[in-house]
Amino acid sequence: MLFQTIHFLFFFIAAFAVYWFLLSKNHRRQNTFLLIASYFFYGLWDYRFLSLIAISTIIDYFVGLQLAKTTDQKHRKLLLSLSLIGNLSMLGFFKYYNFFIESLTYSLGILGIGLGNLTMDIILPVGISFYTLQTLSYTIDIYREKIEPTKDFIAFSAFVSFFPQLVAGPIERASNLLPQFLIPRQFNYDYAVKGMQMILWGLFMKVVIADSLVENHYHIFLYSTSPSLLSQLIDLPMSATMLYCDFAGYSLIARGIARLMGFELMRNFAFPFFATSVSEFWKRWHISLTSWLMDYVFKPFLRFSSSKNKAVYGLFLVFVLCGLWHGAQLTFLLWGGLTALFYLFDRGIQKLLGRYMKPKITIVSKTITLFLWCTTQSFFMISGYLFFSPSLDRTHSLMSSMLNLGTLDSIEFKVNTIPVFAIFIFYGFEYFHRKRNFGFDLSPRIPRVVRWGLYLLISFMVVSYLGQTINFVYFQF
Repeated sequence: MLFQTIHFLFFFIAAFAVYWFLLSKNHRRQNTFLLIASYFFYGLWDYRFLSLIAISTIIDYFVGLQLAKTTDQKHRKLLLSLSLIGNLSMLGFFKYYNFFIESLTYSLGILGIGLGNLTMDIILPVGISFYTLQTLSYTIDIYREKIEPTKDFIAFSAFVSFFPQLVAGPIERASNLLPQFLIPRQFNYDYAVKGMQMILWGLFMKVVIADSLVENHYHIFLYSTSPSLLSQLIDLPMSATMLYCDFAGYSLIARGIARLMGFELMRNFAFPFFATSVSEFWKRWHISLTSWLMDYVFKPFLRFSSSKNKAVYGLFLVFVLCGLWHGAQLTFLLWGGLTALFYLFDRGIQKLLGRYMKPKITIVSKTITLFLWCTTQSFFMISGYLFFSPSLDRTHSLMSSMLNLGTLDSIEFKVNTIPVFAIFIFYGFEYFHRKRNFGFDLSPRIPRVVRWGLYLLISFMVVSYLGQTINFVYFQF
């Protein structure tokens, strides 16, 4: 079920009613109900893959209990290895088997060794990249003695499969979300109102903006034979906006739904398009993944590496893994490497400006800030050629087409005026609320009549575009 469909609306209304009106006095029964509802929600995608969630849950639940019972380091490492191998092998098989087999076949073919066709017709289970990292954070944090394991199997199972963020995140940490399943929850009106604002704004981002831009994005990156430079210059920011509104919109809807159920999910996006450095951008974009990679890959790498350039190598490792996490394609791996290069290059620019240019004149300072903002966003959009392209051949074709400047009449643009107007509304709200929690985080000091006018306007636009039932982009990851 997609969040923007009538089917999900009926599902959630029923779940909300049972959760708060029939089970509100017993949080353990609420947990049991959430577990059943979450498995039902996921089973509608493909019930066969429910077994994978159950296996991950059982492995990490019992590994967590055993880790707390022993102080023997060899035994603890063995238990942690069981969790890592069990979870990553499932992820590796379903997501990366064909990629590695094809790479191995190609490499051996160069040496004259033929393996034949060993690829398989494998369906990628939706959400596996998200819940695998989420449940791994539990066993790793127990191994590091940062959290204590829970003995409540139902609560832990509900934590792993919590339906608002099960299929596309945010990738929650056990230290944040799991304790919320272990305590009683009470309905809070103000908390729920903020959740409804999140849902409304998330739907606006997804339905009105992202879904309206997707046709133009696919036309340029997939179908157009040779889009001119002007067409690409217009499409790049549009495609970046489409990706942001699609994924951040999902995360915001998930946070809002969780709030209506009495839970607080972590923030996954923090106005990344107002960042003025690449490092700042990646602290604001897909925060749950980048922070996970920094905590569980980069920092351990720094501790165990003896290289003088370990920070650089660790950075490349993080971004290459980030690319691989997105998909088993060479374009994603190269995208990760290119992003790491941009990160290091941008850091060099920042150091030079900080060392040699400390302007006291406001206009000069603002000019430098504008320059840094432009370079940051340009780096992200240029890397998008690899992220969005289905193959290196297509990337090369697009880059070659840039030699054709084109004319205003030849611009390939498949978006009508209403979504373009909505984009200006969107970025206007994002800019003025950039120091708040999200773009539609309205202050209670705003007069009620103005707030309700905005609610009605955004709701009308969402309902007008609800006929477009397009999957969220990150379902494929």
